[in-house]
Amino acid sequence: MKNIFFICIFISVSSSVFAQPVIDPSISGKNVGGIYHLRLKPPTGERYYYKISTKSQVSIKNANDLFTEGDWPNLKPNDKAMITNTLFITLSVRSGRIHSATDFQISIDSIHNSVDDNGIITSYTSTRHEDRINPLFAKLGVLAGYNFGAIYDSTGSSKDIYAFYNVVEEIYRQLPDSLRTDDEWNTLNNQISSALKENFSNIFLSLPEEAVDIDSSFSSSAKEDYAVWSTLNFPVQKDYKLQALRFEVQGSKTYAVLAESTVLDPTERVLDEEEYKTTLPTFTYAQKKIFYVDLQTGMLAYSNETVDKAYSLKIESKLADKEGKSFATVQRSKQEIVVEQMK
Repeated sequence: MKNIFFICIFISVSSSVFAQPVIDPSISGKNVGGIYHLRLKPPTGERYYYKISTKSQVSIKNANDLFTEGDWPNLKPNDKAMITNTLFITLSVRSGRIHSATDFQISIDSIHNSVDDNGIITSYTSTRHEDRINPLFAKLGVLAGYNFGAIYDSTGSSKDIYAFYNVVEEIYRQLPDSLRTDDEWNTLNNQISSALKENFSNIFLSLPEEAVDIDSSFSSSAKEDYAVWSTLNFPVQKDYKLQALRFEVQGSKTYAVLAESTVLDPTERVLDEEEYKTTLPTFTYAQKKIFYVDLQTGMLAYSNETVDKAYSLKIESKLADKEGKSFATVQRSKQEIVVEQMK
């Protein structure tokens, strides 16, 4: 369950504790018409505060008589976990850049985490020193209290993540001498950069190039490889859709309310290799998201995203000394990410 914990804990990030969200999605504002270009253009010097809450649940059933070495004998036949995270971020607009890009300073103010591992509940917070140095939390907790830099263009695409080397250095210093190598430094550098980019993507949306009006929709389809389990990739068809639902006035601001969805469907369900045959009898993946974008600045005001995934997978041995042996797993997971701009 440590791997599940580490993956899920890196999914959330957010700001200082402020009183309330800038909008309430349960309240319907006044609908207006029009055609708009959604562009990221916040004014220099402006500050934004975000709270990102993530709840992840996973249940697993395993049957294994194929893999017997290493940690495999410790594999539980039934496993489940629930991870909740709340993080707080302060985001400051430094300046505009060329090609309508914007330079942001992003401060991760605090990180709070709770893990329910088969009924055993553990909580961590970056505001508690003993948690920050706990190996199970340290790689995440170390991000709190630092100022990072990020550049995004007018459509919300990431151009650069920078000013994170102090975090890499802090983690690197804690490693034993035998692990302090150039390769390890580069690995940590890539991990921190990727984690920050993934977390910041919860706030910075990919905005459509075209102007939108009510009921505008954009869709795309592509074939790609998807890691279903560990490093086992299956080819899938990825269908994506973005739709403008309405333009809504709440308070003094007007928001574009949009919905997006992604569905993955395997195009092949059998990987027949020299030593093993892997089959994917069942697989579903559905992502849905609704979000509110400030028409004036292009900044996210609110989003709610769910990802539902379920699959069964079986690995059968083709080796003579392991004839009839197999590994099978059935997994279900659900994740909800709520991002709120605070005031």
